[in-house]
Amino acid sequence: MTMRVKWIWMNGQMMTMKNEGLKINRGTGLQFPTISDIKNLLINEGDSGVKILFVCHGNICRSAAAEMVMRHMIAQRGLERKIVCESAAATGEEIGNDVYPPMKRTLLAHGIPCPHHSARMLTRRDGEKYDMVIGMDRENLSDMRRILGDRAMDRCSLLMDHAGFPGREVEDPWYTRDFESAYRDVETGCRALLDELAGTGLT
Repeated sequence: MTMRVKWIWMNGQMMTMKNEGLKINRGTGLQFPTISDIKNLLINEGDSGVKILFVCHGNICRSAAAEMVMRHMIAQRGLERKIVCESAAATGEEIGNDVYPPMKRTLLAHGIPCPHHSARMLTRRDGEKYDMVIGMDRENLSDMRRILGDRAMDRCSLLMDHAGFPGREVEDPWYTRDFESAYRDVETGCRALLDELAGTGLT
């Protein structure tokens, strides 16, 4: 599905444009689609569900965790036929690798199923396939722009944007070694995103 929306950014502020229904990320300067935009497009184009792609540096910690957490929440609400989520890497360093063991242990400790995962690279085609492409930090967004192209950025955002923290990053636990904090941010962001989707009747 191709999203064709005219975006506006005014004075670096997050705004909802009454005529356009657009949300502006004050923290990153990215203009990304509101859930209402996606809902209207799905109705107009006859799509039956929302396709979400989570992205991080290597697809073995944060984005993989977001995929697992979101899938668990989706299953709990019986929304498997309404929302599809997957994940990808912004770089090729970890392609084919499973979830990083400390991240996997953290997910399992919180009751999140963590089946075998194979990290894969973000591709330009993903910009057309997914309704929402969600990164974890500004470096991810830069890589997403490089790989997907400027035209696809109208559907890109940061995970914490959806939790009411525009521009806030989910720090990479590969470097911080704080996998618990990364999990909390991912869980908060995914829950807020799912609530946002549910609140508009998409689910």
